[in-house]
Amino acid sequence: KPPPKFISDLGDSIIWLRPNFYAVNFSVCRKKIEGRGGYMIPMGVDHPVVVESIQSFFTRSPLPEADTYIIPTGSGVALSGILRCLPRKKVVAICTRPIKSVQKVVNRYVQAPSVWFVEGHDGTESVPFPAHRFWEKQAWNWLIANHKQIPGTICFVNLGS
Repeated sequence: KPPPKFISDLGDSIIWLRPNFYAVNFSVCRKKIEGRGGYMIPMGVDHPVVVESIQSFFTRSPLPEADTYIIPTGSGVALSGILRCLPRKKVVAICTRPIKSVQKVVNRYVQAPSVWFVEGHDGTESVPFPAHRFWEKQAWNWLIANHKQIPGTICFVNLGS
């Protein structure tokens, strides 16, 4: 069966893997990529090419329109690429690292970012979709605790799972 369009849009660099545990797939990916002469770069590497790649992906595959975007963030690198595609939109960045360190990264890559930085929320809510235990889970718990104060439509961005 052919892949969905958003996957086909990535080009010919798709490597199919069997569904498995993250650690196993990471190891398989690393071996396949290094076998082709490439390098495995973990998500969040603070480099302009990573921010540009994330921006390029979200330019080709835009997020749905919403009044507010909830984006979990660790380093701020993926957030920076996404913010470049959401100028003048209301964005809430749920931080798993100190807010000042995330702001420093975002300010390096985004001119006058329009984003509200908040700390993640440990909470006990179970997440009703595949989610990373730190990033998305903390952001989901923050959203559950605060959704009544957010008017309009919300787009929750799931990057880690």
